Amino acid sequence: MPTRIPSLKVTGVKLNAMSNALLHETKEYEFDKSSGRGLIVRRGQEFKIVILLSRAFKQNKERISLQFSAKAKVPRPMDGTLIALDINGTYKDGAWSAKMESAEDNTIQVTVNSAPNAIVGSYKLTVKVESRASGLETVFPQDKKIMVLFNPWCEKDTVFMGDKAEREEYILEDSGAIWRGNSHSSRPKPWNFGQFDLEVHRVVFELLEKHVSAKDRRSAVKVSRWFSFIVNDEVLHGNWSGDYAGGTPPSRWKGSVAIIEEHGKAKTPVK
Repeated sequence: MPTRIPSLKVTGVKLNAMSNALLHETKEYEFDKSSGRGLIVRRGQEFKIVILLSRAFKQNKERISLQFSAKAKVPRPMDGTLIALDINGTYKDGAWSAKMESAEDNTIQVTVNSAPNAIVGSYKLTVKVESRASGLETVFPQDKKIMVLFNPWCEKDTVFMGDKAEREEYILEDSGAIWRGNSHSSRPKPWNFGQFDLEVHRVVFELLEKHVSAKDRRSAVKVSRWFSFIVNDEVLHGNWSGDYAGGTPPSRWKGSVAIIEEHGKAKTPVK
């Protein structure tokens, strides 16, 4: 009798966090392995992962696919919150797609490309294995989430910035100045933006997915408008009276980090 081949299982996925971060200009983001966030990438750009298997992959006997689900009430393919990719399917530039680069022993190297208008936020990754003979499918959900950002380096992204100096200044610089006063009299105040701080991007993603619909998370304009509302309604307690008892005078804040951290802990508007 022929030897029965054991069913193929996914034993893990390596997200290559550091090498992908270098390519996606996200290496400055603070990273905590216990946070559940495994990778931060920018949309419209390739990233590479490694799928670990219980045995060698037999392409003529089984099919492997990837499923990415964005934060939504009910993830669905029609609204871009549920993405299914066959690693042997058609690879397309400018669209969600995947391709197997190599298969050696019990590992598969896969390149994934996200769409330049992909929903920003967190995605859960599930690897699916299907028997070509029986059609039986086994799913292997992964613990670590993939965080997708807007991409000023991608020409097909609406937020594209062609000037390198502007990208360095507006995207990668984490300190600078804000302006106080009015149109007749204003002055700069040094400010720590702190966008790479672990707690800052944790809270920001939490607010994004709590308040902004998946549809609106495709658009940087709509996300900006939403955050203007979120900051004024939920993060900060507006006070123009000049009496700051029980809170902190605006002039004493030196950056965004302390404000966002305080809101993240208390879940109430910061005074």
